[in-house]
Amino acid sequence: MVLPIHSLKNDQTWIASPPATLSRLRSYGLIPGRPVTCILSKVPGGVRAFRVNGSLIGLPAQTCREIFVSVGLR
Repeated sequence: MVLPIHSLKNDQTWIASPPATLSRLRSYGLIPGRPVTCILSKVPGGVRAFRVNGSLIGLPAQTCREIFVSVGLR
């Protein structure tokens, strides 16, 4: 199942898929095929925190609406 990354819940893992803005996503460390874990999703202002390759990144809600992920099995 493919969903926007912002609609997923905390403490679940997904595999990023490459939207048209792939080069920008790569700068965040979101590379197709690598796991992405939501760490925090309820922050004032709509920022979400994700763990990617051992690093934490914060993404604004608008950016999250442009990232689609395939739900992975744990």
